Amino acid sequence: MEAPPADAFAISCVSAKNKDIVQCVGESGLFSIDHEAITPLVRFRNTVQLINTGKFQSHFTWTPTHILPLNENTYFIGGHWGGCYLLKKGKTGAWAIESLDDIPAGRKDI
Repeated sequence: MEAPPADAFAISCVSAKNKDIVQCVGESGLFSIDHEAITPLVRFRNTVQLINTGKFQSHFTWTPTHILPLNENTYFIGGHWGGCYLLKKGKTGAWAIESLDDIPAGRKDI
């Protein structure tokens, strides 16, 4: 299984930012939609995995189902089949995601 292509646009959750803009999240990333354009804010990768656990194989697909903007550069994202994440844009403009329900995994750059 592979990550979605760079031009993919799959959303599974929508949150109104204001009366003119909605923000959407899905397995392919976080997007902003206004009257004229769909703008990718950050692309996700590695949201689809084949996990070998000895005798069994598990097909894992993370599907975001909840998005809560905390401020302009920070979002809480919850996913179908679990997963609570804090998505933050740093001072340098790079995005990072922190797993809130899997402490050992910690923070990862995306």
